[in-house]
Amino acid sequence: MIPMPINPDALVWSFGFGSNMDIASVRSKKGIDVLDFTAGYVEDWYLAFPVGGMDLVEPAYACAYPYTGPGPARRLHGVAFCAMQAEMDKLDAQEGAYRKMIVTVHPYDSDARQPITAWIYTGRPGRPMGLPSRRYLNVLLKGCREQGLDAEYIDELAKHPVYVSSTETLSKRARCLALDPKKLPSITVAQLKMLHENGSSQQPRECFVSLLGYVLRVPSLAMRSHGGRDISNRMLRHVRGLALDVNDDGGRPPYPRLPSTQGAPTSPESESVDIRYREYDHDKPNVLTCDEFEYICQWLDNYFVAKLDGDVSGVVGFLAEWRQQSEGERS
Repeated sequence: MIPMPINPDALVWSFGFGSNMDIASVRSKKGIDVLDFTAGYVEDWYLAFPVGGMDLVEPAYACAYPYTGPGPARRLHGVAFCAMQAEMDKLDAQEGAYRKMIVTVHPYDSDARQPITAWIYTGRPGRPMGLPSRRYLNVLLKGCREQGLDAEYIDELAKHPVYVSSTETLSKRARCLALDPKKLPSITVAQLKMLHENGSSQQPRECFVSLLGYVLRVPSLAMRSHGGRDISNRMLRHVRGLALDVNDDGGRPPYPRLPSTQGAPTSPESESVDIRYREYDHDKPNVLTCDEFEYICQWLDNYFVAKLDGDVSGVVGFLAEWRQQSEGERS
């Protein structure tokens, strides 16, 4: 690895090929003060999706690798953006799973810009490949389109297979969703927080998280921010591309309203699709689309299926506030 500059006031370029192509998101969700950006490509690099993400929901994220053949040369398209070194240090902290190398970016507007020397995030070679989530590939396509990247490159990316829950996963998920909330112990938002605070300090550790009102006792959390709260609204903000910590509800109501027609998207497993999510109704922003409901259910899979193997004894209750909202909507 090439050492990073130590001058916090230095201007540094980075090449975004995944979610960092969405400059608006880099600024709002990742909090990076981007000063300039331009679309371009890097010779002899390619995009891949190695496993290592969140089981059964975000299985794989984008990674760039040098291309050594055989076959014709390949180009990795993306967006070069610059910020002060101190800002890039913040980004490095968020992208901690990657290594960094230096590449030469060829801007599309080569008449106005010279080639740019930039950092690129890369990974360890030899990792098995996986499939990105619908949400994540949608983020990449959004960035590609907004930055006007090469049309053929976008078309190929749009055809990339995406992760779809397996029949086995759906069967285990159904065990949780089939539980009658009225027959589960009622747990308030405050009690859920206390359960997690007490359980996470014990040995063996017990963590508590809620999705769609179902309170789960799990051995570990995908993210620390999930502990002791319902994360349905948080994941809804994530799939809609909104900043997670701005106006965060802390797991309190109002909660999302389920779509009138629930169920997974109709795409068969591993089908190549352009996964632009159906737009939610801005007049009813708290009503989930079917795709959004499925994404939240996949986070339920991460906890209930991947961590509990579908064991309903891990469902320890149902949120009192969620039940009260549901009963009020029916009355």
